Amino acid sequence: DANANPAPKVIPALLNWAGGTGKYTLGQEVRVAGASEAFAAELEEMLGCKVISVASGEKADIRLGITNNIALGDEGYTLGISADKGIVAGATTETGLFWATRTILQMLQQGNSSAPCGKAMDIPRYKVRSFLLDVGRLPIPLSYVKDVVKYMAWFKMNDLHIHLNDNYIFHEKYVDAGENPFIKSYSAFRLESDMVGKDGTRLTADDLSYTKQEFREFIDYAAQHGVNIVPEFDTPAHALSFTRVRPDLIYKSKNKRGCEMLDASNPETLKFVETVFDEYLLPQNGQKPVFGDCGVVHVGA
Repeated sequence: DANANPAPKVIPALLNWAGGTGKYTLGQEVRVAGASEAFAAELEEMLGCKVISVASGEKADIRLGITNNIALGDEGYTLGISADKGIVAGATTETGLFWATRTILQMLQQGNSSAPCGKAMDIPRYKVRSFLLDVGRLPIPLSYVKDVVKYMAWFKMNDLHIHLNDNYIFHEKYVDAGENPFIKSYSAFRLESDMVGKDGTRLTADDLSYTKQEFREFIDYAAQHGVNIVPEFDTPAHALSFTRVRPDLIYKSKNKRGCEMLDASNPETLKFVETVFDEYLLPQNGQKPVFGDCGVVHVGA
């Protein structure tokens, strides 16, 4: 229909759209059913309206609900916008509903509290939509990383790979200047750790680190935004924070960057690295593992 509404310019683009005519406009009071407190707060912040939560059977401007449409998979959703029913979204999972709210918010933001009438069925084109953030070489506060998660979720990205340890790479600059990169080069392991060397050197970075409980809560926060966290410890190279704790395990070579390299041929190296991983992969003090809710843990290499 030439008079039908074109597909809304949301990111990523909707997989399927059948345009209607006209638009649905929200007032200063917006009635929502089946919505989370977080979504209600976002609506109020973004549109400057007052959100009122109502029961599923009551009249609502925005209605969210779980359906049994298995064709949608775990992340797909349906969306219908009409003058008489308002905005209605359905999905088989809470994650699918969350993605639907990202689309609704983008449409309402662009339309000054209005959304074009029409129907959509949206399913992600790619299962993994990932981004990698290196917090090892740069001290990035966890509050900022949470903002990254929120920003990713706005565009329906679902996988954040966090590179939790690393160091300055060009150690040869210190070597060529007659200085010791083992002492001079910057390195960081961002998580709280029990690992301490014989000389008292701590594995955990001194300038900025995340406690185990903070990281557990961060993983939960990301999950609420549809984002899986993939934590990574990098070894056997890029591992200056590790070699400073266990200098006896440094790979013996004339390589000017050798100070950051663990000797992977030494069985003691594997035991050492396993001990570090165990801190986060096994329960401790009656608490669930730090990485217990992560679908994948990355071993660097």
